[in-house]
Amino acid sequence: GGLSGMLRHVPWLMHLLRKVRHAQETKGERLQMAEVRRLLKAGKTIPYELRETYCRKMLIHAARKHRARPYDGKVVYFRSGCTLGRYFALTGWWNDPYLGFSELCAGGFEAHVLEGDHREILGHPRLTQIIRDVFEDRVRK
Repeated sequence: GGLSGMLRHVPWLMHLLRKVRHAQETKGERLQMAEVRRLLKAGKTIPYELRETYCRKMLIHAARKHRARPYDGKVVYFRSGCTLGRYFALTGWWNDPYLGFSELCAGGFEAHVLEGDHREILGHPRLTQIIRDVFEDRVRK
């Protein structure tokens, strides 16, 4: 259960974490990360050719260190009706319309699923009215 249980159902992420955990860091990667640290310390931009290594390292670092905690405030969540997980035969939170967020929201969780894909929901014809209704309801309380 919980988010840790859901993460076990994200095959590509678990594969990446296992691969990185068991693989030895190559000398090239160590040199690349040393260069990235030098550039960051100097306040410079990371060149494009080093970004993949840097982003991969930071993603893995964040995944290992992150500990989810409940949020006490009220959350209003908008998402598209498209669930890509079902197309890739993914289980777990991919099939949860709220992607596991509802269990972290101790102060309340209100979700709105809008038809269309991920790129279309900001232009959804009902979005403005839903947002107006949510805020008017908050003002009345």
